[in-house]
Amino acid sequence: MDNEEGVKAIIQNVSFFISSDGKPKTPFRVRFYEVKEDGSPGQDLTQKNIIVVAKKGNAWFKIDVSKYKILVPKNGYFVAMEWIFTDKKYFYEIQISGKKDTMYGQCLGRISDEKVVPNSWSYGLGTVWRKNEKPSKFQGKIIYYNQLISSEIKPIE
Repeated sequence: MDNEEGVKAIIQNVSFFISSDGKPKTPFRVRFYEVKEDGSPGQDLTQKNIIVVAKKGNAWFKIDVSKYKILVPKNGYFVAMEWIFTDKKYFYEIQISGKKDTMYGQCLGRISDEKVVPNSWSYGLGTVWRKNEKPSKFQGKIIYYNQLISSEIKPIE
C-alpha cells in the first residue's frame, strides 16, 4: 500500500477477496509489514495476532483493525494473509496438468492484465521474500497478476 504523500494515518480496515476455490472458511492471520528500501516487506508493524475467518468465498472479507492503532509508515506498507495450520479439514486436492496436488486453506482472488504492475510478494518457511513477477501468456498477451487486497486509512494530525 503506497503512501507517496507521506500521510500520517492509522490503518482502519483491510479487505481480502476470498475466492470460492479451496477452503474459503480457513482461519488465517492478518499481517502488516513496513516497506524496506529494496521494496520488499520488512519489519512487522504490530506484534498482535489478528486471526480471522471469512464467512464465505467469492466475496470481499473486510476486517476492522482500527483498535490496533497501526501507524502508516512514510514509505507505505504491506498487508499479508498468513496461512496457519488449524485443522486437517482445510486440506483439499486439485489437479494441475494431470497431476494431483494437496493444498491447504483459501485462495485469494487476483487481478490480471497486461498493464498490471506486479506488486505481490510471497514467503514460505525457510525461504526469503520474493516478488511474484512471473507473467503468464493468455490469448497471445503477457499477463501479470496481483492479489486482491485493499486497506483504508484515517489521517491523523
